[in-house]
Amino acid sequence: MPNSLNIAKERISQISDIATSYVQADKSLFDHFIHSYYQPLHQETAKDISNADLAGMALHHFTLLKAYDRSHPQLAILNPIAEEQHFHSSHTVIQIVAYDRPFLVDTLLMSLEEQGIDVHRTYHIIVNVERDENGAITKVESAQESGTSHMSLIHCEISYQDNDELAALKQMLLAKVDTLDVVVDDWQQIRAKLTDIKAELATKTLPEVFYSQQEIQAFLDWVLDDHFIFLGYREYRLEDGHRIEVNSVGNIANQDDRSDLDLFSIGNSGLGLLRGGSEDQLSKSFDELPSNLKRLLTAPQVLVLSKSSRVSPVHRPVYMDFLGIHKFDDNGKLIGEHRFIGLFTAQAYQLSVQQIPLLREKSNKIMAMAKLPRDGHAYHKMMHIINTLPRDDLFQASIEDLYPTVLGISQLQDKKSLRLFCPYRSLPAFCFLLGLYSA
Repeated sequence: MPNSLNIAKERISQISDIATSYVQADKSLFDHFIHSYYQPLHQETAKDISNADLAGMALHHFTLLKAYDRSHPQLAILNPIAEEQHFHSSHTVIQIVAYDRPFLVDTLLMSLEEQGIDVHRTYHIIVNVERDENGAITKVESAQESGTSHMSLIHCEISYQDNDELAALKQMLLAKVDTLDVVVDDWQQIRAKLTDIKAELATKTLPEVFYSQQEIQAFLDWVLDDHFIFLGYREYRLEDGHRIEVNSVGNIANQDDRSDLDLFSIGNSGLGLLRGGSEDQLSKSFDELPSNLKRLLTAPQVLVLSKSSRVSPVHRPVYMDFLGIHKFDDNGKLIGEHRFIGLFTAQAYQLSVQQIPLLREKSNKIMAMAKLPRDGHAYHKMMHIINTLPRDDLFQASIEDLYPTVLGISQLQDKKSLRLFCPYRSLPAFCFLLGLYSA
């Protein structure tokens, strides 16, 4: 059944007639391109744009596609003039041709927003391009799925920019694409790192400080099941880590002063946004901490979930999520850390707590502390409160911090009262953690 909300084929043919009149060669190829290019265009969007302008937009984009050398993106920013580009717009126009990448459109739009630039219209299609042995385009057709073997064509109209500002804007957008490429290129390697770490953890006896070993394994499986967008990884070594010994119940067996501990990032271990040099480097932020905070940071936890102090440069402009996994030797000694940064997916924030490993264990322990009759009114009310708490707080706060918060909220229900809850009892230390985890 044809999609009646998209632009009519008859109008696309009219646009193609205008557009092909501007070219001397490849008329049949260009006509096919026009039909692929505008087939997904919504008629509500197209009704205020003339056929001549739509023809000129497609022609300009087709020219960029032909110029694409399959290495670097083709990006043009212009204030179009009908006599030169065959179309007119009161807005500045950005057109991009690049191989299809995850989060390409999101990253470009958030980059413009960061610059305070209003976006008036965005049009994006993914096409499959066939070329001959000389690299010349022989066929263009709409792609049925996203993938790096296909091409992304993005047309974006933004608030008018002066001509002398266009070069700097182009450089900024290309730099963002380069950053995105760093993430995309290392994505699978970062996932593979976590898979290997998960397998290694399964062979060790770990301190059950906050989470059971079974829940840790389940959580890492959940993370790998497309609930986390991997943006970076780096491995760290704790120098003199033999001083920190952990017994079977997670208590530190040796309380020696840790002011002389050093944390090193391991050379060539960085991936994605945490790519680094080939040499081991001392973590200056850790080195400058007082001994009591070093003690806090090196308390064996297996998993450390927090927020980075850095905003993600791709996909969503929010503070990145931090996943630290402590490293232990065969004798249970803390010797370092695996550090991942990224973003929990939108689905991760929408799931019930009982569907998320670690959080379901926390939830069950909180309910056990409450000692409420199962399936009673008070029981369901407290479960509802836990499910409505911000997921970031649930991940980062301990059960000892969460329980009084949940209980306090339950006491406020049906009362016209106002209370402030802070689920982190060690807020100064938490702030230090944020700074350290940005490294």
